[in-house]
Amino acid sequence: MTPQLWATIAVAVIGVAGTLAAALLTQTKAANLEQQRWSRERDREEARYEMERARDHELWLRNNRQEIYAELVRASSQFFVSLPGPGLLADRCEDTTSEIYVGRETFFEVLYRARFIAGPALQTVIRRALDNAENVGHDPYFGDPPRQRTFQSEMIHEAYAVTRELEVAARAELGLPPPVQDSE
Repeated sequence: MTPQLWATIAVAVIGVAGTLAAALLTQTKAANLEQQRWSRERDREEARYEMERARDHELWLRNNRQEIYAELVRASSQFFVSLPGPGLLADRCEDTTSEIYVGRETFFEVLYRARFIAGPALQTVIRRALDNAENVGHDPYFGDPPRQRTFQSEMIHEAYAVTRELEVAARAELGLPPPVQDSE
């Protein structure tokens, strides 16, 4: 074989190898670009999914809060309205069939449910409401009727104040305007 033939063969082999290498490099580059495009698309889709999931969770939480807070204010009002005037609280609170006892138990149940989803400000008011409801039927001045009536009157007044605070705090947490003041 002559050197010219070898040179021709070498040029042909190099040409074919160059063409194959260029095709391979082009294909690899295109595959990498496609992989990057899919990766960006997947990242965008995941970000959109996370935003949608967060929005759905916020909506679910807001709807649950609205429902539970409305139930909380209603249970609070019903319980504290069911309280008699000073005098018979202790007797009626121990009777498990009395309206006061059943109302207090229902109120406790709603308070405990609301505590799980309430923000810090509402949780503070819920703790006060729990303390107040737990005091119903407690009589530290047994045997001293004037002090007993004063204690019970103050407790009932505090109960109405707590009901109002529950509504104000719940509405604030939901981003609603405060309730309209009742004219006295």
